[in-house]
Amino acid sequence: MTGLGQFEISDVVIVSTHGRGWGLGCQLAERGWRVVVLEIEPRPGQPSGKEMEAIDRLGPFVSWVSTAESSESEAYAALWLPDGPVSWGGPTAAQGFRRLRDEYGVDWDEVKRVTDGGRGLELSTTWPLALARSVGAAKFARRQYWLQQPADCFALPMAEPLRVRQRGDEAARFEALQRDRLLKLGGRWREVARVRQVRTAQGHADLVEAESAAGESVIERTRSIVWMLSEEESLREEFFIDPARVGDFLSFGSVRPELGWWRNRLSVRDLEDGQNFVRPHLPAMVFLISTIERPWTHENLLVLERVEQSAGRSVFDLWMRIPFWSRADHVYRDELRRRAENLLRQRLPRLELEWLTPSPISLTEPAIRLSCPVYAADSVPARSRASNLVFAGPETWRGVGLIGACDAEADWIESLEKMRREWDRQARSQREEVQA
Repeated sequence: MTGLGQFEISDVVIVSTHGRGWGLGCQLAERGWRVVVLEIEPRPGQPSGKEMEAIDRLGPFVSWVSTAESSESEAYAALWLPDGPVSWGGPTAAQGFRRLRDEYGVDWDEVKRVTDGGRGLELSTTWPLALARSVGAAKFARRQYWLQQPADCFALPMAEPLRVRQRGDEAARFEALQRDRLLKLGGRWREVARVRQVRTAQGHADLVEAESAAGESVIERTRSIVWMLSEEESLREEFFIDPARVGDFLSFGSVRPELGWWRNRLSVRDLEDGQNFVRPHLPAMVFLISTIERPWTHENLLVLERVEQSAGRSVFDLWMRIPFWSRADHVYRDELRRRAENLLRQRLPRLELEWLTPSPISLTEPAIRLSCPVYAADSVPARSRASNLVFAGPETWRGVGLIGACDAEADWIESLEKMRREWDRQARSQREEVQA
């Protein structure tokens, strides 16, 4: 069986997994592109299959880019230091910034006015800027490194309002909404199990052949391709049936994952105290730091992102950056979660905490894959060998997870628009030759 695109040439085929390509596909369709998204859902039982929940695929900080209609407004993130929280926005922001200045010597207004990227600034007085740049980054480096970057360096929008998820499954609904939006805009998408080939000739790619879950062939002819699998994913048989052929369209780089974002879900509930209840007045997103002096990894940085709230109870996704090698070390990760729980109980002594995800001990491989790695600072991404293929794997993003993909979409669109202008120029030239 051949795919729907056998006799139709699209403007772009986006080869995606973990929902990475929906946003780009919608933006291109809005610009009049004929878009096809091939979304790879590996065979059941594979580590990157449907067992991985949508939020694990999208990564942390989704509340800054979500478009779900159920999201509340005027919610903000907060920094929670040992002596209390500091809100980045809302009615208490001014008070929080005064505390940063008086207790930590940080003048946030002065930090924001820096126009040279922060070069020459002291970490002791500008560490919130380093935090905003380093925690959301797709690569890992010393904190001082982030003060030496250009002013347009990717940074988490700490002071911007959040669009808070009100249901734990909103990430999955977000993906479904994106798919529906693509269809309404005239785009197409196919769910496939893996790619069979990307046909290239003379440095030009013109066809993608994939395999459906039933083993049937899906063929899409196209004028350009956006390849959104990482190099590591591209070389796994669960994604590409013949990894040896990846070299036909990608020139391999040198990429080394150092950290990965690991998620746990927990419930925070009131404890009855006589006739009174202790209400958990927690911000929508909390960056809980034990000490400023230590690296922002392991339990020294806990990111709590609220996903549900009801009377007397809140549910948070708790994210930690942990060593990439530890993804298979259940005992190590169980110890990290115990440390995180101890820290939370110190900060929330009169509230009940309950883990809603199981202990890392006994988890199977699909549950432990870290889908949002953080790469070494000296990593070199792969490059495209085809003139009309954009390599857009996660190692090329400036930010991590969905927020990093959204940040990179403008660059991908610019590259594709340049390709389209070249196609139009060649088409005009051919028409003029025929007319002559």
